[in-house]
Amino acid sequence: MRGGLSAVEVEAQRRAGNVNEVPDRTSRSTADIVRGNVFTRFNAIISVLTAVILVFGDPIDALFAFVMVLNAAIGIIQELRAKRTLDRLRVIIAPRVTVLRDGVDVDIGPGRWSVVMCCDSGRVIRFRSTVRSSSRWRSRSTSRR
Repeated sequence: MRGGLSAVEVEAQRRAGNVNEVPDRTSRSTADIVRGNVFTRFNAIISVLTAVILVFGDPIDALFAFVMVLNAAIGIIQELRAKRTLDRLRVIIAPRVTVLRDGVDVDIGPGRWSVVMCCDSGRVIRFRSTVRSSSRWRSRSTSRR
């Protein structure tokens, strides 16, 4: 396997399902963000107290419920801004791997990594794999079997 995989071998590996899938981990959805900021213990307590005051007291005394609405709105806005920033950064920091294809080093993106690969001394394997053959290869893995 000195020259790496050929294009035909890579395609055969893909058809056989021997591809390292990188899950597309994205941030939470907008619905999850809204749900997470609206349905909290704090909001539940304030809502119950507001209902009690509206039933038994003066409605003016229930103005503290405005704090609940303001708190939820601020949390939603901040988290939506963070989500937008993280989604933009995800494109910039997408993992790239150098593989040997037809005797040439080629940079490829996620989802195109074949299970069979060849590494030079000093290269780091960034995904779970099995080393089938090696010359002068040593592991720096901290995981236990």
